[in-house]
Amino acid sequence: ECAAAVGGEAHPLAAGSGGCVGAAADDEKAAVLEKLKDATSNRSVSRCETPKYTFLVDNNANKPQIAEAIETMYAEKNVKVLAVNTINVKPKLRNKRGRNNPGVKSGFKKAIVTLAVGNVIE
Repeated sequence: ECAAAVGGEAHPLAAGSGGCVGAAADDEKAAVLEKLKDATSNRSVSRCETPKYTFLVDNNANKPQIAEAIETMYAEKNVKVLAVNTINVKPKLRNKRGRNNPGVKSGFKKAIVTLAVGNVIE
């Protein structure tokens, strides 16, 4: 039921036990994912209960300015910012073909904004 035919022949990976993923494996994977979704001890799931969004911001902007800007931009949706984390991404060298001097990909600053539970920006 799982044999994949390529050009009229059976695919070499389809014949063995390692090349096929059957319905039993899909059911097992679904059961594992369901347990993972419902696990209260899973830190990654508990962290995602509050909505987080990523924005590209000005390099000179600080966290209070970013929080105030997000709240004013989405004032009609009554958004409350709980936390702002910022990351400065450094500029990186890029190879330019046919040139002696390498190019530079400009750096930027991103802000990860955590909103109150139930707030959505979309």
